[in-house]
Amino acid sequence: MSKKGVFYFEFSNNFEVEDDEEITCVYYGFNMNMLDDRLEEEMDMDWEEFCCDMEEEYGTHDWSSAPHDEVAGIGYSAYECEFARIPELMEKWRAYLESRPDTADVTAVVKLDVTMDDVMKMSDLDLYNQIARQLK
Repeated sequence: MSKKGVFYFEFSNNFEVEDDEEITCVYYGFNMNMLDDRLEEEMDMDWEEFCCDMEEEYGTHDWSSAPHDEVAGIGYSAYECEFARIPELMEKWRAYLESRPDTADVTAVVKLDVTMDDVMKMSDLDLYNQIARQLK
């Protein structure tokens, strides 16, 4: 049985600026169907290796998810990725998840039209719905 899934990132420049007023956060994500609930709970060795490769190339990925029973959420935050390289990183994650046998119907990547204040109040389901609205 499949379950709605969302993959998203919060990117910030907080280690590049000295003043908190200069911190910028941007959000990207895509939706998919998860064909196996275990992926949400236990990342397998292939996932771990891919994640390590992405961290090596783009910087640290910190787990950052707001669980909701109706959707399988996989969220990360990153503060070392150059903003110009975000679309490249997100496309690699999208292609990777599209290639896995335990995911299906992976959508295009979208830059989320939300603020940090919005995201602080959102669950994984809210983010899934935001992406779905923006894809229409």
